Amino acid sequence: MVKKISNKVLLLIICLIPINAFLWNYLFTNKSFISITEKSNGFITPTLIAGISSVLLFLIISMKLGRIKLKDFLLNTNKIKTGLFWALILWVLLNLSSAIFSFFQNGSITFSDKLNYKFGSFSAQFLGSALAEELVYRGIILTQIYLILKIKFNNKLSIFGALILSQLLFSLSHLPNRIILGQTEYLFLDLIKLFIAGIILSLMFIKTQNLVYLVGVHSFLNYPFCLFKTDLSFPILISLLFALIVTIFWNKINGSNKINWFKEGLNEKIT
Repeated sequence: MVKKISNKVLLLIICLIPINAFLWNYLFTNKSFISITEKSNGFITPTLIAGISSVLLFLIISMKLGRIKLKDFLLNTNKIKTGLFWALILWVLLNLSSAIFSFFQNGSITFSDKLNYKFGSFSAQFLGSALAEELVYRGIILTQIYLILKIKFNNKLSIFGALILSQLLFSLSHLPNRIILGQTEYLFLDLIKLFIAGIILSLMFIKTQNLVYLVGVHSFLNYPFCLFKTDLSFPILISLLFALIVTIFWNKINGSNKINWFKEGLNEKIT
């Protein structure tokens, strides 16, 4: 059972999303954090700072004002461990496929340069940007809109409505970044791609009910942390295919979830 937060708190979270995005993207353009990145030898990046700050902001609002707990994000110790395990497997597969691809492409396997900066960029996703987006758009908005719709509609319509509305917000939330950086030439196509990616990630979340696993998948799609020099398009495709297969057979591999969101739906916890 998942606790429903008040509509006012949900509206506050939705309103804060563009404000938070504009603030951090403005700071990025002013290069406010370059010195921190340089002094940390690439381990601390602007994306990491923005992501962790955003995670804390929305966690405080949802947990203090919305009075929800980690279990209302469908999280517990076992799920965290399972999510981390499959994220690690995904990373191993990504590097294995990149090494094989590099060998057949170049006839040798060469380690990438500046691995510390690459690790910093990946950490910025896993502990920052991807974590913040999965927490907000899948952990909070998707789930909470679903609970609102489920009051008046059946389970399938509620899932469909929550998917469309939450991922429209996910797609549109990238507008500040594109506008501030001047990346508007193919803006509509970019927003459609983000919407489709959001739908896929949301369906994976509904199936697995594991936010940590989704953070891992999202992180590798944003920044695949490869140890070897190679064209990353093929390894990313292999990793995404593997992630989809794991998702499809999630219940058989990891043990069935107690609640089948697609069939039974999530119930609101009444307090």
